[in-house]
Amino acid sequence: MPNQPGRKCLIKIAATKIAGGRTVGLTWNGAAIDTTDESSAQFQEFLAGELASDTLELSFDGMEKDSVIRAAALSTDAAAKHFDDLSFEFPNGDKITGKFILTSYSSTGEYQDAQKFTASFVRNGAHTFTAAGA
Repeated sequence: MPNQPGRKCLIKIAATKIAGGRTVGLTWNGAAIDTTDESSAQFQEFLAGELASDTLELSFDGMEKDSVIRAAALSTDAAAKHFDDLSFEFPNGDKITGKFILTSYSSTGEYQDAQKFTASFVRNGAHTFTAAGA
């Protein structure tokens, strides 16, 4: 990925910007299916072309434009933490869209600074990745 300013990463719900980023992160993890047995001659082997799990997490530190994420975090209704139309947009135009679940949220406000938040969203099912210019 080319150099991009983190401050231009956006979180949107149904095409409405809800937060601007200060620090953004994307973590992908996959787990292979181990097929090692006595015929593997001590070398670990995996099932070709398959994964046991595939996870994507978005982490975001920034400023909320409204209180959508905070309201979801503080709600006692678990369904409020599920977002069916969340998009994460990179400065170059790449975009990830899909269903995500808010899994963590914290908010801080220093005496002479703006109120900031940190949140993590985990993908719920498959996502769509659209490359810039596609």
